[in-house]
Amino acid sequence: MNDQDNPVSNAELKALLVENQRLLAENNALLHKMRRGALWATAFRLVWFAIILGMPIALYYFFLEPNFSTLERAWGVIESGAEEVTGLRQLLEQSEQ
Repeated sequence: MNDQDNPVSNAELKALLVENQRLLAENNALLHKMRRGALWATAFRLVWFAIILGMPIALYYFFLEPNFSTLERAWGVIESGAEEVTGLRQLLEQSEQ
């Protein structure tokens, strides 16, 4: 094979190979950054969903449930007071007869 048959010289071929290697390294670095970014995005998305799903449970457990138990006790006091009032009313009706 002659140099006349080969349109690309060895120096040009070597320069193209070096440029190709540089582009491959740059592409590899960009792909690693993209993968790392996707991994972080997935992690933050999981944390976000955990917060969204956990907030109503925490809200109920720490704020609503204690208030509901207080209201339940207060309702019990009201019911027992109402029973006493009806009991007193029956006693008054019996004493009037």
